[in-house]
Amino acid sequence: TSADIDGKNNEMLKKYPIIAVNGCDGACVNKILENKGINVFKTVAVVDVLKDFGVSSKDPFRLDSEGEECVKIIKNKLDEKINEIKDY
Repeated sequence: TSADIDGKNNEMLKKYPIIAVNGCDGACVNKILENKGINVFKTVAVVDVLKDFGVSSKDPFRLDSEGEECVKIIKNKLDEKINEIKDY
């Protein structure tokens, strides 16, 4: 989204419910989308979700067993958000 300087994808992004996945505390994905006039339907704050489970990914370039667990947790959270959209 941030690489789409010309806004070529904006209409498509406005057409569907968007789940923003923020990898840090800054909520940059939400800010970028909102600056483009795109509504965020649901948000997953990765740091907060993982904090609830007491795990974190130590190396952003290679996944160890704890990193793999982080991926599973976030995938499950995304599944929850998708189901919320389906129920909406």
